[in-house]
Amino acid sequence: MSVGLYRLDPNIQGYNFVYYQPVCGEAFYREHWQRAVAETHSRFFQDQSKFSVKDVPVVLDELRRQKEWAYNNLSGRKLIYMVSSIENLEENLPIACEENDLDFELF
Repeated sequence: MSVGLYRLDPNIQGYNFVYYQPVCGEAFYREHWQRAVAETHSRFFQDQSKFSVKDVPVVLDELRRQKEWAYNNLSGRKLIYMVSSIENLEENLPIACEENDLDFELF
């Protein structure tokens, strides 16, 4: 299993993903990312959350804080994995907002 960021279109039946961005494997999320979420007091960018386009600036700030957490708490491959995932999200999330105003879901 893995954790990903999705946009679902309720008007499309069946496979209704209009956006998908992988975040990390579930084991990594449980072992490291959950701790980063808790210690950075992230409200939106955590498993089983939903946020709208208007929340994206706050989400990007949460990702910035989580990246800083990673630099302070991880090393080696784990650090590279988390930082590269965050940087990919930082780059692609604003672009995804241009397409439509559907909510994002993280699961």
